[in-house]
Amino acid sequence: MPWPAPDPAPSDPAPGGVAAGDLESWLATAPISEIGRVPWGSNAVFQVLLETPSGPRLAIYKPARGERPLWDFPGRTLHRREVATARVDGALGWELTPRTALRPSGPLGVGSMQEFIEQPGNPELVPRGPALEHALAGMAALDVLINNADRKRAHLLVDPAGRLRGIDHGVTFHQEFKLRTVLLDLGGEPVPAPWLADLRRLAADGARRARLRQALGALLAPAEVRAFEDRLRRLAQTGVYPRLDRWYGRPFEW
Repeated sequence: MPWPAPDPAPSDPAPGGVAAGDLESWLATAPISEIGRVPWGSNAVFQVLLETPSGPRLAIYKPARGERPLWDFPGRTLHRREVATARVDGALGWELTPRTALRPSGPLGVGSMQEFIEQPGNPELVPRGPALEHALAGMAALDVLINNADRKRAHLLVDPAGRLRGIDHGVTFHQEFKLRTVLLDLGGEPVPAPWLADLRRLAADGARRARLRQALGALLAPAEVRAFEDRLRRLAQTGVYPRLDRWYGRPFEW
């Protein structure tokens, strides 16, 4: 089936002092001056240098043609699921994922383009404390919403400002339950009040949900959008992380 282009994202503030709409516009359209292959991962991933009006900016480019076929996900849709995850994160106002846009054209064709997340030089210096634990609880809630089937430890980054950011969201939004995450120990625990309040506000806001539904409808199959809305409603109502099977829910690391 043909896939329509997604609607522009709202222009709320983004990290780095750039409006989100501007950043996502640059991700989608800015000229690429340099490109290099990232040598790890199952699919083709490239680090690129975008020439933006505010100067050169690093980004991560994931072309559809570089996606490895999966038996349970439609071919060449993983890049759209990356963008859809950022749309859900943006609708909640959580900023747990990098800004991500659909790139209509690039050196290897259509794909996702994502802001590059700098990391501290020594990961051992990242503070482990209540703020990080709180952010991990939010990430777990986001994973439930997007039905993340591939949350590995390597997909959790901490930027130089100490903020948690999740990456690699291509294996998401399946209409069947496929949640697999390193955060499975939270199963059966209550979602912390601040995260739950945001979930319930989104679930109760018909206009905001309609805008999100439209954005997701441009990226996902209708059944996948309906399944997402069911997960949002269920998590907002119960306020409890689902319990996962200790084997099935455990991610396979490499």
